[in-house]
Amino acid sequence: MAALQGLSKHYFNTYFHNNSILFQFILKEFISVATERQVLEKLVEEINAKITQNAKLSDQQLEILGEQLAKLSGTSYDHLWQLPWHLNGGILVKLKNYSYLYVRNSQKDDKAFTDIHDQTYKAWVNCKQTLDLVKDYLFYHWRTQEALDIINICAHLQKICDNIDQLSKLMERALLKFRGDENVLFFLLRHRAQMEVVYGPQFIQKLLLKMHPKGIGDLEVFLCKRYSQRGFEHLLPVISEKMAAFNT
Repeated sequence: MAALQGLSKHYFNTYFHNNSILFQFILKEFISVATERQVLEKLVEEINAKITQNAKLSDQQLEILGEQLAKLSGTSYDHLWQLPWHLNGGILVKLKNYSYLYVRNSQKDDKAFTDIHDQTYKAWVNCKQTLDLVKDYLFYHWRTQEALDIINICAHLQKICDNIDQLSKLMERALLKFRGDENVLFFLLRHRAQMEVVYGPQFIQKLLLKMHPKGIGDLEVFLCKRYSQRGFEHLLPVISEKMAAFNT
């Protein structure tokens, strides 16, 4: 993070200074990362099966793996994100950058988001290293240490999965900080299905009850009051519909 300390504020859009909006960007990219983690886990199982059978990985399998890793890590120059047009790179690149901006905006040290940034950075580095291993294996898999290369690739993939698992735990803790933020709460209602693919059934309802122990009805009153005060009455039926879904 130190390398980015001297960046001028004019590089960033206004919404990058709002941590409520930034956290929604973080959550959106995290959902994508966690979804890709499930794909990586299947690839690890396939590679382990090849190792057990003492079989080779096909070029097609390697290319699919390379594409999956590139989707997470971005292309070779996506980490040069100081310029706005680099912000549409890999999923981990965007998550890393948004979490950095969140910490940069904070008035005091925010360990939760510093940890999120650091864990994302570790996942990104492991992803780049694994992608290099896959490229080497794809072009030079005639070498005598072929079996060792496959094992090494598999070990690196497992590291990425472990990084993302740790990131999931950190994100769950960070969510509790936003119990009073109607925008984040509404985001959770709108993305309930995607979040529960990551965390399991009823995760959002349990999380919201931790945030608002008086119950779902009390939370609905809170959200409707906040959005009414801001002049967004048209959202009230949407909120009521989302809240009613917890009773079905």
